[in-house]
Amino acid sequence: MSGSLLPNAKQQFFDANGIPLAGGKVYYYIPYTTTPKNTYQDLNLTILNTNPIVLDAAGECIAWGAGTYRQQVYDVNGNLIWDQNTVAINPTGNNFISQEEVQTATQGQTLFTLTAITYTPGINSLVVFVNGSKQIIGTNYTETSSVAVTFVTGLNAGDVVDFYASLPVGAQNMCNAVSVAYYPPFTNSVATNVQSKLAQTVSVKDFGADSTGTNDSSLAFQSALTSLSSSGGCLHIPVGSYLLNSQVTYTGKSLQIIGDGIEVTKILVNNSTGGFSFTFTTTTVTTDFLKFSGMSIVANGSLNNGIALQATWPNTSTLPSAPETIIRDISIRSNVYAVNTSSTSYFTECIKLTNLAAARLEDIYVSQIGNSLAKGLHINNESASSAFYVKMDGVVFEGLAYGVYSQGWLESVHINNCEFASPYYCLYFLNDTATSYLPLIRVTNTHLNAVKQCAFFQSFQDIVVDGVNFTIFNDSANTTDSTIYGLYFNGCQNVKVVNSFLATYPSASTGVATSCDALLLQACSEVLIANNQFDISLGGSQSTGFGIGDIANSTRVMVTDNQFRSALGSSGVTYILAQPALYSNERIEVSDNQFNDGSVGVQYVDVANGTIKNNKFDGTGTGVIISGSTVPNSSGLIIYNNYPTQEITLPVNTATPSVGSAINNWFSVNNTSATTITNFLNGYEGQIINLLFANGNTTIQSNSNVFTLNGSNFTGSTGSIMSLTYVYGVWRTTLQKT
Repeated sequence: MSGSLLPNAKQQFFDANGIPLAGGKVYYYIPYTTTPKNTYQDLNLTILNTNPIVLDAAGECIAWGAGTYRQQVYDVNGNLIWDQNTVAINPTGNNFISQEEVQTATQGQTLFTLTAITYTPGINSLVVFVNGSKQIIGTNYTETSSVAVTFVTGLNAGDVVDFYASLPVGAQNMCNAVSVAYYPPFTNSVATNVQSKLAQTVSVKDFGADSTGTNDSSLAFQSALTSLSSSGGCLHIPVGSYLLNSQVTYTGKSLQIIGDGIEVTKILVNNSTGGFSFTFTTTTVTTDFLKFSGMSIVANGSLNNGIALQATWPNTSTLPSAPETIIRDISIRSNVYAVNTSSTSYFTECIKLTNLAAARLEDIYVSQIGNSLAKGLHINNESASSAFYVKMDGVVFEGLAYGVYSQGWLESVHINNCEFASPYYCLYFLNDTATSYLPLIRVTNTHLNAVKQCAFFQSFQDIVVDGVNFTIFNDSANTTDSTIYGLYFNGCQNVKVVNSFLATYPSASTGVATSCDALLLQACSEVLIANNQFDISLGGSQSTGFGIGDIANSTRVMVTDNQFRSALGSSGVTYILAQPALYSNERIEVSDNQFNDGSVGVQYVDVANGTIKNNKFDGTGTGVIISGSTVPNSSGLIIYNNYPTQEITLPVNTATPSVGSAINNWFSVNNTSATTITNFLNGYEGQIINLLFANGNTTIQSNSNVFTLNGSNFTGSTGSIMSLTYVYGVWRTTLQKT
């Protein structure tokens, strides 16, 4: 047996300051009139109160009643405290429907037919008041039928007769929700009915969806979506698991679908087509949006479960602005919810958006462990003529072939605070339809981990990569690519890669790749690579590795303030490789970088315009290699002030040796027979060369091309040093030490 809290046996009234209304008065009337209506001191309504009731010293009274009243409360000085309608509370705790009808009597009228209410005779369910005074059944009136009352004595013209019925709730007296008013408790709000209020959000449970996940809910979901297609609306999917043996589709206007949370609302997809497919058809206005949140979509069938969530918009250029798609707080996963555990159930595509105009994706977790074919987010804009933006924040994609796979027109992308782990590509952005470069892509505060390529961008401009970790592994999942890449730009303009970490590592179970590049530039222009750390390590089948693997056919590239290191297998590592450029005005500058270990710091192949300066090579096998037809320190290729110095042996037994091949402007003079040098060819204005003599076979002649300190020829000996500066076409000696 259980009990319940009892209500206060007395009513207590207070003023606006919370002080009891001692000596105050309470008046009771028929609602909206000044006709008094009786209240009582007992539950059976037999002991009549005065009207008004005078409150005691505590501001208290006992007032029982039936039906609705107009209540006026005054303080002891006659000041009105409030004037409100009130209704008597059902004392039994049972569920009742209260009904009330007021009629005005004609002279001598005895029979009153009820038109607005019904009652059950003989069970004391009806209370009758005349001019506010309670009438006694059997004395003043009889209950003739469920819709009629007969008075013993005829009433006077104008008497107000109040009929109040309180009946237990039952199917026979339930009220349709259309007939029940709803008054929103807000300023300037508009009244409606209960049915309209409840229909503002449609639930799949309204259509019989099974939240246990036992029975197929496809029909219930389809019916719910169809009910919204003409005007759009909001669909609620409550707590539970819902089995979809068929894909559910929607064609119509703006739609919002809300679950109660990730792993709280679960959609179990058990078919080869997919979970949800939305198609929006409006081509002249921008009101068609999709908002999808608060649930998990699970590949629950065997093998391929199709596309988890897809949406398609019309291909049109007439939209004046972008209808926005918002997908947040969801997870899409295989039926095994554990890291590094394979599953045979998967989606081929997790989220697919076609002809997308604008989207925000926030706090999404996608996992397809064991499936190397699926796409996490597929943006298919190859048929679109315009697109506005995509923003991603707090998104995690793991175990997928592609994290983000974008084709076609896309103008603005911002990926922030995301995690990607993919066998093939974390980010793949291909502009294969637009005739011009598309702006803008920003990737910030994000981690990308891949087996083949972390990120690929083609034909975009204004790309910013800031605070991103790129890690590329030569893992056994790579069975096809001989070269793997961390970050790959192809045909892009205005590229910035800053404050990031780019690494290549071998795996315990290596793939077929024999070479890996942390960063690759092909046919790009206006590129800044600054303040990054490159960690290039080799192992397994990998024999060569590159920090910036191939600056090819690119122009105006600056690589500055970076650190390059190789912790493992550094013998095949080249940190920067610049290939010949298609552009006549190419300019590749490598400056103020730190190179640790590795085989080669910087290698230029047929680069005619550029600078290598102020770099530090620490433990690097060869600091700089210049190859091809380009002559350093001529034709615009300048190399100076790099540390430590790297000596180059002057051509042996030559009277006019070239110093254009100087890497750090230190030369070893090691002639095998007596040689007089009359000039140094291919110098550039301001160049400083330092000669370190290995023996006494060399004499520097003082002439119109070379000025020595004392105007006399200088013959060195073992250990002698001579420094010269090229000024106005003449070599001038600044130091001679024998």
